[in-house]
Amino acid sequence: MDIFGLRNMHIPRVGASFTPVKDVSLSVEWLGFWLAQTTDFLYPETGPGRNRNGYGRNPGFNSSVGNEIDLLLTWQAASWGQLQSGY
Repeated sequence: MDIFGLRNMHIPRVGASFTPVKDVSLSVEWLGFWLAQTTDFLYPETGPGRNRNGYGRNPGFNSSVGNEIDLLLTWQAASWGQLQSGY
């Protein structure tokens, strides 16, 4: 996604990776997004805070913004390069 800026955010992250066969690795990563303070806005990468959809500047709302799961397949095609595919 990468649509959230780092201002007013807590973003815990947990991941794991394994190599099922030589030169191929699979990794999965979970990210959670929470507002650090519900009295401030949810900020995009650049620009002013978002004040729609109920995010930010409302102490009565939950601070949870959402979750993200990333899956990544990496193949070491040669000693000088690799190919990656993600979802």
